[in-house]
Amino acid sequence: MKFSPSAAVAALSCTLLISCSTMPSHESARHAARSPEQLIDVFAAAVNSGDIERVLAVYERDARLAFPGKPYVGHDAIRVNIQDLLSQKPTMRGKTKSVSQVGELALLRSEWSYTGTGPKGERIELSGESAELARRQPDGTWRYVIDLPMGTE
Repeated sequence: MKFSPSAAVAALSCTLLISCSTMPSHESARHAARSPEQLIDVFAAAVNSGDIERVLAVYERDARLAFPGKPYVGHDAIRVNIQDLLSQKPTMRGKTKSVSQVGELALLRSEWSYTGTGPKGERIELSGESAELARRQPDGTWRYVIDLPMGTE
């Protein structure tokens, strides 16, 4: 069999294409929580980045984000709420206070603070203690299933 440089390049390109198509997105893999304790840090970094897709990646597709009297279920509904949040050009910080884990589920309590700018240029400052339910995904990362930023619904 004679070596053909063009055939080798074609085979290599095909191999790389197949390998890359089965790998998780580099963005989602790079910014994923590898433990429940990391979720608040991953979430805050996603909010600070201003990237709505990066924020949504922290939630399961059918997750529930709920403020008192205002539930948002699923990525489409969560997107509406988060886009408003991101329009305030926020800076967010968070700290995991406790984790209670059994198997693939973890109940978390976190403290967070948020600073942004309102539509008229006014400074917005919020803080609270949240409650979250997270689930380990098949790839070993963790995502929110239920997120209660104010600790209650």
